Amino acid sequence: DEQTPAPATLRRLGSDCGELGTDAVGASPSETLEPDAAEMSSWGERVIVHPHLSEKLATSGDIGRCKGVLMNEFPLLGLSLSRLPGDVWWYNRPHHPNDAERQLFQSHEPTAKFKERVATFRHWLMSREDKTFVVFG
Repeated sequence: DEQTPAPATLRRLGSDCGELGTDAVGASPSETLEPDAAEMSSWGERVIVHPHLSEKLATSGDIGRCKGVLMNEFPLLGLSLSRLPGDVWWYNRPHHPNDAERQLFQSHEPTAKFKERVATFRHWLMSREDKTFVVFG
């Protein structure tokens, strides 16, 4: 909402800069605070990019991008992205590749494969010692 002013103070990752106001809609820390390079690097090292957490491949917009492309675009996540198991980490059926760079969408992810992938991710998540997660796909 363009009518809602950005909050005067923000809680920044790893440090306390104050609370968001009760009427705050949100604001980007990159617009309001100077990022601390060491803090951002430390954050990037703790992020886990998990290949089983992605959209169900049902449309061309669900196709992932190659690991190398992502590493160039998001260098802060380079270590995490480097751990992806291969350059193509999304669903591909043999002889019917899905490739965002070449604009190829040749196979949908079967529901059974999707459910198997979600179950694998859920098992991995539940087996972690960590208790706090931020998950998005």
